[in-house]
Amino acid sequence: MKEVETLNYPVKYAIKEVFEQSGWNYGLNELERNYEVVANIVLKCYVVGERRKYHKDGSNSVKYEIVFLYNRVSLDNYLLFKINYPEYNLFNNECINATFVDTLYNTFEEAKEEAGKANEKILNKKLIGLPFSSDYKERLAKSEAEYKEVLAKYQRIEDDIEAKTKDVKITSLESEEIVTKRILSK
Repeated sequence: MKEVETLNYPVKYAIKEVFEQSGWNYGLNELERNYEVVANIVLKCYVVGERRKYHKDGSNSVKYEIVFLYNRVSLDNYLLFKINYPEYNLFNNECINATFVDTLYNTFEEAKEEAGKANEKILNKKLIGLPFSSDYKERLAKSEAEYKEVLAKYQRIEDDIEAKTKDVKITSLESEEIVTKRILSK
């Protein structure tokens, strides 16, 4: 039996965009599926890297390379998430299942607040696209109800994954520790 390797990556919360098929596009030879973000959920993630970009005005920005502790199995199966670990390419040691995010969070609550704002934008975009007609109020109410169902579905998944990962503690990044030590030493 293979021994499970201990992972010592920093752990944070991040917002995961959830994609679903939203329609069809014309492809090279036939119709191809079109996917769009339908919800944002909060999940714990391993931080496997940082990418700092310097700008000509002297400022800089950081993108964090992360691997969510749970990830969806495929785009075709919306509800099936499975446990996920960082995987690396043997040739150049690059993480092959990582994604980049702009922001990491120390608490579920602060990440949830930002995910809520992003979900509100998705709903507003959906509602703005409704054509105005005599049954506008009914279609507006129906669209809002449908979106609440989608959010409720992914809320249950988010809650389930949060319960499964409750023993995984949030840790600090090395760069956070250095900044804290500098502030305390002054």
